[in-house]
Amino acid sequence: MNEVEKPQVPLSPRTTSKPVPKLPKKPASKPSTPKPASPRTTSPKSQSNPYLAHNIKCETKLRDKCKGATCNRHKCPAFCLHKKGQVWGTGTYDAQSSICRAAIHAGVIGNGGGLVDVTRTDKSPFFVRSTKNGVESLRRKSYTGVLKNGVQSESKRNTEGGSFRLFAVKM
Repeated sequence: MNEVEKPQVPLSPRTTSKPVPKLPKKPASKPSTPKPASPRTTSPKSQSNPYLAHNIKCETKLRDKCKGATCNRHKCPAFCLHKKGQVWGTGTYDAQSSICRAAIHAGVIGNGGGLVDVTRTDKSPFFVRSTKNGVESLRRKSYTGVLKNGVQSESKRNTEGGSFRLFAVKM
């Protein structure tokens, strides 16, 4: 030991005593009649989804919902027929289309909602306009842009993302 170090003193073992729990006083009990068991209902939030579907809104677009993720099955709510989500195409739909309204247009689900399977496809060069099942779809042509001063322009209407097809899910 040198002059800077302090001598080490052994520590005494620590002892702690446990507090004695105090029991609350019990009130005088009265004989009670058992309550009838009520049937248990589960809330919608606690129900499990056996179909592994994403719950979406009527206006949800495939492009917005599934950025880089694999999401093939969606659960559309009821009453999407007259909502404002737009649809481009017939049979094959643009990724900017409302998933639920495109499903109604394709006849995969009705206005009561339901489960929809989505299959991604390559970008279609054009989308055909039609009115089916009360939903009007819009047409869209492919636009490659203009090459000017060595810069390739891109139209805002020509979107990235591709297209999709819809299929019904049998329950």
